[in-house]
Amino acid sequence: MTFSGNNANRGAAIFVDDSRMTVFNADFGNNVAFDDYNLPVGKGGAIYVGHNSKGFLNNSTFHNNEALYGACVCVEGNSLFNVSDVKFTNNSATVTNDPFHQTGLGGVMYVSGNSKVVMNNTYSSNNKARHGGVVYISANSILNITKSQFRNNAAVAIDDPRHSSGNGGVIYICGESKVNLFNSSVSQNKAVHGAGIYNREKSILNARNTEFSDNAATFDTGDLKIVSCCPREYKVKNIERKDLGDGGAIYISDESYTLLNNVSVYNNHASSGAGVYMSNKATMRATKSEFECNWADKDGGAVYANDRCMCFVDNSSISFNKAASGPEAYIDNSSFLKIDNCMREGNGSIDGNNLNLSNGSKCYLDGKYF
Repeated sequence: MTFSGNNANRGAAIFVDDSRMTVFNADFGNNVAFDDYNLPVGKGGAIYVGHNSKGFLNNSTFHNNEALYGACVCVEGNSLFNVSDVKFTNNSATVTNDPFHQTGLGGVMYVSGNSKVVMNNTYSSNNKARHGGVVYISANSILNITKSQFRNNAAVAIDDPRHSSGNGGVIYICGESKVNLFNSSVSQNKAVHGAGIYNREKSILNARNTEFSDNAATFDTGDLKIVSCCPREYKVKNIERKDLGDGGAIYISDESYTLLNNVSVYNNHASSGAGVYMSNKATMRATKSEFECNWADKDGGAVYANDRCMCFVDNSSISFNKAASGPEAYIDNSSFLKIDNCMREGNGSIDGNNLNLSNGSKCYLDGKYF
């Protein structure tokens, strides 16, 4: 079954509203959800699932689809969407020069409004968006991911006077939502902040048996399609910069919580927080995990925590990380770090401090306070 070259405001190929959908063995390509006369629609380049609906998708492919929200799929309004054995490649969330609505969210999927999505044995590559190169999830929604691969996706840096951009190369989590990420890999993705995952607004990330490797926080994220549909004096354009951003693998902020259990954070690169970047009362707990060979040009090779953050690491390895200061951790502005029963070796810095504590921050290291 093939769905190709379709166009609509919502769900260019399939529209599901207060109904149930089941699709097997389908190919979705070159579908577009966009209407420059009726913003802010343009949801679900291929499929739209809304208003208490249920969707089931198996053994299918998505490629070269476009939308303002969810280049492949939009799920909202207390709906359920279950995806298994599906490939998503070369899909893109389109940006407009609309000063009132932030567009370009979710290079594959946009999830909102108390909805739930399950992704099992999926592959996502070369997808891109303003935020959430693969998934943008908000508004008390839930995303459960198992046995999936995310590679070479990007959250693209946009020069926009009113709206932020470039966050969450794979997943952007906000609005008290929750993501469970199990037995998966997140590699070679890019974003300005959080090249793997960007977690904010009291949301939760629970990662287990998962690898974050070779991701880079950078402004060099490529380009997005930008459509002019509003007053021409409001200019929006792609950014041409090569400098680094923060949070090579994971970025946590705004009282959000991240739990890492048997997770490998390896060979990621950023300006600060090459492994994990934390800000504004964020909390992270890592157990039986590895923070190895991460490289920060400035501060925090493995972890950077700023502004009343709480970071707990136990029974883990923090080794062979590099930074100008704090290759193991850079803890600033009344933040707290606890390291217990961890292997710490081969870390290197310019200033010679493997752990850097600044501005009222504290550390509990193997039974002693600093």
